[in-house]
Amino acid sequence: MIPFIILILINLNIVFCSKKSFGKTLPATLTGTTVLIYFSQLLFGTFNIGILLCLGLAIMGVVLLIWRRKDRDFLARCFSVGIWSFLAIFLFFLIMDYGRFLSTWDEYSHWGKMVKEMLRIDRFYSEPQSNLLVHKDYPPFAVVFEMFWCRLSLGYTEGAVTTALHVFGFSMILPPVFEQFKCRERDGKLQRFFGQLVLVVICLLLIFNFDYIQAMTINVDLFLALFYASMIMMISDREFCRSGLGFATLLIGQFGIILTKQMGIAFALLVWFFYTMSEVLQVKERGSDTAQGRLILGSESLLMLVVPIISYLIWNNYISGLGLTGAIRS
Repeated sequence: MIPFIILILINLNIVFCSKKSFGKTLPATLTGTTVLIYFSQLLFGTFNIGILLCLGLAIMGVVLLIWRRKDRDFLARCFSVGIWSFLAIFLFFLIMDYGRFLSTWDEYSHWGKMVKEMLRIDRFYSEPQSNLLVHKDYPPFAVVFEMFWCRLSLGYTEGAVTTALHVFGFSMILPPVFEQFKCRERDGKLQRFFGQLVLVVICLLLIFNFDYIQAMTINVDLFLALFYASMIMMISDREFCRSGLGFATLLIGQFGIILTKQMGIAFALLVWFFYTMSEVLQVKERGSDTAQGRLILGSESLLMLVVPIISYLIWNNYISGLGLTGAIRS
């Protein structure tokens, strides 16, 4: 329960600052904490500083709850439908992945080994002292989060690694969807319940249309698809996308999706394309196609393209410094 509680407490800070509901802000927390720990390693050569900063944010979340305990609006945003869907996701995969052992070759050869090595040496698995034999150049975004989850869980287990990846991926999709799903005031509790139940069933049918075995592994292919889908959802939510938090979350997502797997480059370009096209159409529909509007749109579109490029260059520079230029290195 420790990683789950820590993430909730961290997210309360963003709920408070952005004045948005829990489910809307959760993707920013999941991606932001991972990027923070990633930079902790790059800048200071240890994950500990980033993890300590995350724990500090969790303590601030406790302080916020105590300080704003009489603020009904804040508490309503904290304990919205998003937090309960996050709890449901956690409990579901806690049961599904409990006691799980790695079962496919890719899990044995690198995905599980990567987490073990980062826990053992407190460095990226790409370092010479790592015992990883293959794919040392693979980008580490999902693995950093899995390592963080295991550190908070007080040790490595294969079930914990699997739970971490599943909770991250599905929490990028479902809590925001539930927050977006609004029932009219005249609808009673029963109608509201069945409406949300139908939404859950539809989501599960779409999700488990994938091969069941592949979905239950720690291969990042399904996670990458969920990550990409969550960003497209953010772009389609115009109110959220045009907010400061929404745009920042998209930028962090662009940074992270490149670091998930090499094919993330294609997904980052698609996100940039759909964001730019969506903004162009919105400008024309509002009739605000002015010089200032075009300048703002151009700047935002450029940022959406430059951030993943910077992310790619940072990791490429790191592995090049270690002499890693291919997919397989000893």
